[in-house]
Amino acid sequence: MAEFALEHASELSISSDVLITVYSAFLDQKKNKSILQSLIRNFPNAKIVGATTAGEIDGSSVRTHSVLITLHLFSKTTVECHYIENDEINEMANAIINKRQDNTKGILLLPVVLTGFIDIELLLELIYGSMPDIPVFGGAAGEYGTFTQQYCFCKDQVLKNGIAFVTFQSDDLVIKTDYSFNWNLVGQQYAITEVEYNVVKTIDDKPAAQVFEENLGLNSSNFSPETGLEFPLVFKRKDVLIARVVVAIEGDHLVLAAPVEADSIFQFSFGSRKNAIEHSLSLSELYEGESIESIMAFSCIARLNFLKSDAKKELVNLSDKSPISGFFTYGEIYHSKDSNYYLNESLTLAFFSEGVNAEAIKTSEIIDADIEESSEDRRLRVLTHLTTKVTRELENKNLELKRNNKVLQQYSQLIDNRNMEISQSLRYASRLQNSIVFQDEEFPSVFKDHFIFFEPKEEVSGDFYFIRDLGDKIILAVADGTGHGVPGAFISILGVQIMHAITKRISIGREDLNAGDFLNTLREKMIKVLDRNRISKFSTDGLDISLIIIDKETRQLDFSGANQCIIVQTENDMIQLKGDRMPIGAFVEEKGFSNVSLTLEEDSKVFMYTDGFQDQFGGERGKKINSAKLRHLIRTNSSSPLGDMKNEFQDYFKEWKSDREQTDDVLLLGFKL
Repeated sequence: MAEFALEHASELSISSDVLITVYSAFLDQKKNKSILQSLIRNFPNAKIVGATTAGEIDGSSVRTHSVLITLHLFSKTTVECHYIENDEINEMANAIINKRQDNTKGILLLPVVLTGFIDIELLLELIYGSMPDIPVFGGAAGEYGTFTQQYCFCKDQVLKNGIAFVTFQSDDLVIKTDYSFNWNLVGQQYAITEVEYNVVKTIDDKPAAQVFEENLGLNSSNFSPETGLEFPLVFKRKDVLIARVVVAIEGDHLVLAAPVEADSIFQFSFGSRKNAIEHSLSLSELYEGESIESIMAFSCIARLNFLKSDAKKELVNLSDKSPISGFFTYGEIYHSKDSNYYLNESLTLAFFSEGVNAEAIKTSEIIDADIEESSEDRRLRVLTHLTTKVTRELENKNLELKRNNKVLQQYSQLIDNRNMEISQSLRYASRLQNSIVFQDEEFPSVFKDHFIFFEPKEEVSGDFYFIRDLGDKIILAVADGTGHGVPGAFISILGVQIMHAITKRISIGREDLNAGDFLNTLREKMIKVLDRNRISKFSTDGLDISLIIIDKETRQLDFSGANQCIIVQTENDMIQLKGDRMPIGAFVEEKGFSNVSLTLEEDSKVFMYTDGFQDQFGGERGKKINSAKLRHLIRTNSSSPLGDMKNEFQDYFKEWKSDREQTDDVLLLGFKL
């Protein structure tokens, strides 16, 4: 080393600064410290930095278990070497950011990541946030698969934990960064749903190991680190593809070589040595004609293990253009205009130029790397093309489905909002209908006992009852407006208003009507109102109704019905009074409604109802309740108080209907005079 220093003394003396990088295979602190001290003695003015490695890059040569010492001589640049031992991540980032000067052109980072437990991704993000225009590059310290201890070096310090870094200050220096990846994506996209640093617990909410086995057929029994290298998980961040190697399967979990974040999206991938090497060689053509005076290279140990002896072919054309030095890392640091990245399975490059040798470095001949395509490579190339095509087609279909789903969600939200508005309007309409139509307070004052079983199918109802106490007479009706819901509710309100008008004329003595006359008058007035908007001559708009007028003193009951009947239950008999088979509304053959009279006995009970109860489908065979079962229920419970009878009707209806949809509005009332 002393002899080498003497031999290059003149070059060293005219250099603006000297950086010595030491990439060592030794994991012995004393040996590394001895090397650093020897360098300090022989090159007292040089800046020294380095790390332990998993292999060394010397031009196009790939070395293992050696120490690579490289002198970088600058003409127009000064360098500063620093180190930070482990600290809070924001403090570490600030320590690096604070070393930036106005003419800083780049920063080389050599962190101890695995055994140093540094959140390198967060560190790089913080650095980029403060200086996005400064290239940051380098690699994590490595070793040869023992996962015991890595080291980084600065001056004569050998650090177990922390980061060694170099800042480059110059008005003329240009540093460009690039990388080579070229793994082939295949299959659908997946999301990391639960992760702890580099241990993936669930993927798409399934055990991570299960998803891995379903896609690759690999489990803990047939998995090896080599297969993990060949099939990494690939994440896309902005325009950069980032691989994460599966290094182990532990139970249901996957252990990755580097951390990932929850909610990250990835695809499986597979490697092709030929494709990887060809992509690296294309970088030579990309930088053809540019002034490149030196190159720092950082490649993943996983890439070396995958490419094996072909790893040197990645570097052959670049080494012909300029001196290359670097090492195989446990993670590569890469800078683009969009962010700083921590990569795996990649080759990252930093190109240095001060413009000194611009005239000397011209186009050079591209050397054939002698990459033969074997039959296996050929089959793999075809398979790659096929899987890429299928994957793109699936991605396009998935994108189309997502777009359609988004439109459906928008329509669904619109429908939900509209339904909410309609529901609110119906609730208001229900309150309005109740205030106009239903008058429960009349019943207790005119009847000894009564019940009302009312079960609308919807918020508003077409069924309604009408009651008026005229002092000497009681008028009571149970009606069913055409349909149910909103149309029925409008018919019910119309019917109630007309019945109020007729009743008023009776109450002031202008008319003395029996039940049949009442329905005739009601029909006449309903038809006049409905005629204004009738489309068909025989519109179905109208009412089915049963109406009674009771003389309190004589207990005479007059009944008339339009498509309805009532039941009178005496102590010894059940009497059914049937109405006429025509509605309150337009009809093909209109005739006067008949009036039926009888005298109520002391304990007689009267039941009035619409067709909703007896028309309900249910039971074991899905049949209607029917009128016979209704009469049977009345007969078997005739001795019970009316309140108890209501409970019997409700329970029977609920059990009969079960989980079926309600057929119609239900209204059933009973009373005892």
